[in-house]
Amino acid sequence: MSDMTYKYRPGAIIEGIDNIRTAHTNIDRELDELEAYATRELANWQAVEGSKAEYEAHKAAWDAAVNEMGRIMIDDAIPALNKVLEGYNATERANVGMWAQG
Repeated sequence: MSDMTYKYRPGAIIEGIDNIRTAHTNIDRELDELEAYATRELANWQAVEGSKAEYEAHKAAWDAAVNEMGRIMIDDAIPALNKVLEGYNATERANVGMWAQG
C-alpha cells in the first residue's frame, strides 16, 4: 500500500476565492435586473386587495435571505479560505525550512 500524499496548490484556493467573488457579483447583477423587471411589471399590476402587501412581505424575506447569503460568501467564506491559504503557506515555509536546515 502506498503512502498518502497531497499536492499543495495555493492557486486553487485563490481561484476558489475569486470564484466566490465572481458568483457574488453575478448574483447581485442578476438580482438587480430581476428587481428592475419586477418594478416595471408591478407598476401596472391590478392586484387583489392585500396581494401587494403579501408580495412585499415575501420580497422582504427573500431580500433578507439574499443579503445573508452575500454576507456568508463575503464575510465568512472568503476570510475562511484566506486563513486556510495562510495556514498552508506557513506549513509549507516550515517544511522548506526543515529541509534547508537538514
